[in-house]
Amino acid sequence: MRWFALIALLASCGRYGFDRKIEADSVSDAGPDDGATASDAARDGAAIACPARYAFAIGSSRYRIGNQTEWPLAEASCEADGAGIHLAVIDNASEMTMLAALTGGSRTWVGASDRKTDNVFLRVTGGVAPFLPWRNGDPSQAGSACAAWDPPSQYRDEQCVQGRQFVCECDGIPVDPTAY
Repeated sequence: MRWFALIALLASCGRYGFDRKIEADSVSDAGPDDGATASDAARDGAAIACPARYAFAIGSSRYRIGNQTEWPLAEASCEADGAGIHLAVIDNASEMTMLAALTGGSRTWVGASDRKTDNVFLRVTGGVAPFLPWRNGDPSQAGSACAAWDPPSQYRDEQCVQGRQFVCECDGIPVDPTAY
């Protein structure tokens, strides 16, 4: 009977797989057999384990700024930091306003491009980017282009080989290489 009480106590604490909630230090260890993924954790508001240099937080996402480079190298730099890390996908004006403090006002690469289909801007995490606050006249590049953000509030489409600072986002949502 004591063992039953101990098991019941542990189950009520969410240990040993009785609770489906993902803990911050186990997100990267979640396997396909438990049914939970990092993107599930991000959507459910569970903490994601991010590298220490991702110190700027907005909601459940953490961010860092990278040095000037081309868009493809910027995305590769973010992805090299770990699973669920990519160029920032800015979803709304509120997130954009809060991130502006991190950029120092410099033009910044973000996680959207039309490298697959001209004028169809896809997020690096997949799907059409629903929030694209273009400046007047943009998108204007013919052919492949990437989204550059002019803080505080406007995007430009630019040749992806331009050197720009970039912002990485750690949110646990995997990248979709078919999108870029």
